[in-house]
Amino acid sequence: MISSEGFKISKDMARLPLGREGRDAYIYLADTKRQWEWSYSSDKAMELIGTQSMAQGCIEVIKDYLGELSNDEEKFCKSMRSFNKELAQMISSVKHPVDPQLDIYETIFDMRIINSHINSPRRILDIGPGAGRHMQAAFLNSKLEGNCYVGIESIGLPYHLQNLGASLLCVKNPSIKFFDGIDYQFAREDLPDIMQASSDTIYHLPLWMAQALPEKYFDLILCNYVLDELPANDFLEVSKIAGRCLADDGIVYSRGSQQRAMTKDMYLYGYGTFHGQDITKNMLAQGLETKDCQLISSEMTRIFVRSDGEIQQKNAEGYVGFMEDIPLVEKMQSDFISSQIEDLKAAGSTVVVWDDKGYSNYQQLIAPYMEGVNVVGITYYSSSREGSENSGIRRISEMVNKISPTTSSELGALPEIQPEKALELRPDVFIISSVRGNTILKKIQEMFEPEEYRVVQKFNDPVTFIYREL
Repeated sequence: MISSEGFKISKDMARLPLGREGRDAYIYLADTKRQWEWSYSSDKAMELIGTQSMAQGCIEVIKDYLGELSNDEEKFCKSMRSFNKELAQMISSVKHPVDPQLDIYETIFDMRIINSHINSPRRILDIGPGAGRHMQAAFLNSKLEGNCYVGIESIGLPYHLQNLGASLLCVKNPSIKFFDGIDYQFAREDLPDIMQASSDTIYHLPLWMAQALPEKYFDLILCNYVLDELPANDFLEVSKIAGRCLADDGIVYSRGSQQRAMTKDMYLYGYGTFHGQDITKNMLAQGLETKDCQLISSEMTRIFVRSDGEIQQKNAEGYVGFMEDIPLVEKMQSDFISSQIEDLKAAGSTVVVWDDKGYSNYQQLIAPYMEGVNVVGITYYSSSREGSENSGIRRISEMVNKISPTTSSELGALPEIQPEKALELRPDVFIISSVRGNTILKKIQEMFEPEEYRVVQKFNDPVTFIYREL
């Protein structure tokens, strides 16, 4: 298995020729902020298993979307659970809870969408594989035989975990061949040519060895939860890889992480610093065009293919015809908010709005759809400083009955209440319109039973819907 020091040396060697800009190259900003680069214990690596996909609160939504699983999908679930249990045992001699269900269900979702566009077997390029869930899918799924899988990564702990996962797959199935780029680099040997690879082969490369990737070779290129988490130079490199390496009849599959680039200046004090490049424009500039684009389980799910000529504005339904990020994301955000609120109206749900003082998020993004919603209170993030953090939550369900519902037209007249008072109301839904949404979500979930407010719907900052399980 590649050592942390070996990985670091290889990265430093790759940065040297880039000069001063090399310091910020080969980084996933979101991952390094969570300190996934290095770790002194196995805990961080364990946390990666099962978590490199959608948000926890979306799992029930994706389950509903999938419906009943097929026999093959059920077998894959069991195989992936068993595999990750073995993987965890290889990482640490101390037992840690491992729950890969997020990755399992999203991987099944991904496979369904992908299978509707291309047939197996495939030559797969996985950019930013996380814990290696798609590598597992390529070799644990009985329906996907004969694959050549290539994963490229630039963050330390995920790279180690992917490396270990590939080794375990080889142990379990001796017919699988595995080649790691850093191994060959330090052995001073040439990496076997990917173009000459037979089926059932895994290649594992750091991003700085991307020149080894053959042109127009891969039937499937995966870019999940990665496109807006890179520095600008790395993002441009990744978009060029997609355009250069995609086979003529292949697809680029991208889910999540395609909207925050346009909100890079929204956050205070450096939070949310992403590259700010227009992802849609850059992918189109590589000779690709959007074949499919949907908002599913709060995540943008998009497929690119090679353009068959000059890219022109499409008159297609939905989101396929957009040529730039900002109008695309604005339309998706508007549709997402509208859909959520229509469901609240239909259910007659009680709502507390949690806004940000000094911002116009609520008025601009949410208020236009709120006519007829049962708003029972409004509070602000800044109000939490004024209230007592030790007051606790009094279970006073009578209060909800005493407060009459208020429509959006009366919202401005609704007196401000402290966050603790808002929590006492225990509404069916909290609508958060704050750039500090994660902090507020944590506060809400800490004050109640673990499963009470666990369903979270969020497409793009600064809007989050938090549902109470009745």
